[in-house]
Amino acid sequence: MAFEKESPRNLDVIVIGAGISGINAGYHLQNRSPNLSYTILEGRHELGGTWSLFKYPGIRSDSDLYTFGFSWEPWNQPSAIAEADLIRDYLQMTVKKHHIDEKIQYEHFVNKLNWSTAEQRWSMEVEHKGQASTYKCKYIIMGTGYYDYKQPLEARIPGLDNFKGQVIHPQFWPEDLDYTGKKIIIVGSGATAVTLLPNLAKKAEMVTQVQRSPSYLLTLPARDAADAWIKANLPTYISKRLVRFKYIVMSQLMYHFCIYFPNAARKVLRKGTVKQLPGGTDVDPHFKPAYNPWEQRMCVTPGGDYFEAYRNGKADIKTDHIETVTEDGMILRSGERLEADIIITATGLKMQVGGGAQIAVDGKQLNLADKFMWKGAMLQDVPNLWYVMGYANASWTLAADASARLATRMMNSMEASGRKSATPYLTPDQEQKMDKDNVPLLPLKSTYVNSAMDRRTVPRAGKTGNWKPRYNYFTDMFRALYGNITSGMQYT
Repeated sequence: MAFEKESPRNLDVIVIGAGISGINAGYHLQNRSPNLSYTILEGRHELGGTWSLFKYPGIRSDSDLYTFGFSWEPWNQPSAIAEADLIRDYLQMTVKKHHIDEKIQYEHFVNKLNWSTAEQRWSMEVEHKGQASTYKCKYIIMGTGYYDYKQPLEARIPGLDNFKGQVIHPQFWPEDLDYTGKKIIIVGSGATAVTLLPNLAKKAEMVTQVQRSPSYLLTLPARDAADAWIKANLPTYISKRLVRFKYIVMSQLMYHFCIYFPNAARKVLRKGTVKQLPGGTDVDPHFKPAYNPWEQRMCVTPGGDYFEAYRNGKADIKTDHIETVTEDGMILRSGERLEADIIITATGLKMQVGGGAQIAVDGKQLNLADKFMWKGAMLQDVPNLWYVMGYANASWTLAADASARLATRMMNSMEASGRKSATPYLTPDQEQKMDKDNVPLLPLKSTYVNSAMDRRTVPRAGKTGNWKPRYNYFTDMFRALYGNITSGMQYT
């Protein structure tokens, strides 16, 4: 069958996912590859991804919005950290302003992808309201995120079935939950727990955080005076970009300071924590992580709201292992008993690539955990598919921007030269060597990352060349715009 370019199911490019990554990809396709037809398939009923799915109290970004927002539509709110409703409003405004909303098809869930070498294009099985249909395209950009929307990371808490109260995972928060005057236990120490605690403490009788080990906490001002001065004294066009650049540089400096001077970073972070805690609080072990800064993702507390909950006497913290859960609370290994009406398992996300879609080449299904990622954007042995993976040490959108620019650059190059496909590849010797010497795609030691590596559900990265994981926005953007796109790549 001839390829019908303008057919709604036969396009040049299909973007999967209408979250940050998918919206960003849509913009760059319109502006950098205007001759390519595209659509965005979104499995849910609305755009936003994470910011549509999660409904727990106080859900917000854990990166500043000046870098988490789009480079081509800068964030212009006074606060650098924003809650989900403001982020959704920003995304909805953005897609309408740039007419990206006209390209989004909602409730279109992609179940299977298959690349045909004979046809030199992708075929995908898409489900819409119970009906399956086939879409075809030359190129795919996967903006599906990195976690499973249907299943959270399993909370391995002994005796949890004994509990007679409510057990809630933040990923599936009941919107009608009334926790006024309740005793709440939050199990976990990551960004979700740090966000939930101060927000729940406003109405609950007491919120107790139970953690095996603490995380590093970084307090950012709710509103930065330097940002306000820049916006007040410089033209809007300049101020938006200058503030964004400032946050990119600051985050990079902070990350590299932590990596290269971990002891000094520990002291700085500890000093900031001690300053905000109420008198008499034990800093050790509750606020003394056992790892170096940025070996796990840093937790942000805007305006120090997390510490304010402790100062107000509405929050408590226990650093211990859980011996067992009882009908009305839990017993810690130390023997201490905690009462609870609600237990929240803020134990992390279950990592997943491609939104759960099955990916095959010529009918042979691939195990993506066996594959390495080329330039942090394409999968080994998978033609014409760019998978958007964000940074662990900076805003997700920065990496999404580099991926979209790399993808459109390669598509334009292939269209101009008449080449049909681009496939990252390794020789048998190279693959054997990298098998013995691979590194995690995300350079973190967090539980959810370690769990994904153990379950072999995410691709891998190498230590050299185009197979290294992404670390630095400026380097990655330069490589996306001007770097070599033939090394480790087979064109047809």
